[in-house]
Amino acid sequence: MFDEIVPDLISLTNKVGENIMSHYKGQVDFDIKDDKTPITIVDKKAHDLITVGLNKITPNVNILSEESENITFNERSTWNEYWLVDPLDGTRDFLEETGEFCVCLAYIKNNKPIFGMIYAPVAKTHYYTTDSGETIKQDPNKKQKLTTKKPYKPVRVVVGQHSGKNKYLLEQINSVVRLSFAP
Repeated sequence: MFDEIVPDLISLTNKVGENIMSHYKGQVDFDIKDDKTPITIVDKKAHDLITVGLNKITPNVNILSEESENITFNERSTWNEYWLVDPLDGTRDFLEETGEFCVCLAYIKNNKPIFGMIYAPVAKTHYYTTDSGETIKQDPNKKQKLTTKKPYKPVRVVVGQHSGKNKYLLEQINSVVRLSFAP
């Protein structure tokens, strides 16, 4: 199913990425959401473009976006399939002009992700999965299969970035699991 719609999804995320990049390194006002993260008009426009596009590509499939109106858990828990979307993942990095932001799409079925696509607008590069389980990296000039491994169970993951804003998190993790990190 997804192999058939990948070209449409690439076209959609390219359009969203072009809109994002038209505001990049410009003056962009932002508000702070309840979770203390920034939101811009760029996030909202990306959300609108994605929801309209996904509704055309996969009609009658629910969409849960970071920028969606409040959809209750009772409602969401009845969904067997839906798109899980972050229209502009890394808004803070977008505002700080680090280039480290992307558009994220995942298709969830029976509470498990079965398809994913990440688009990095600065690099104009897509990463996605195929119906056969391959992982693809595709930029405007080249499409290549990536080598991946299935994770061991149980999986422990620590995510951070160079900005130093995760120092508190890393200190908390360090108190449980001894890690060393550069401040």
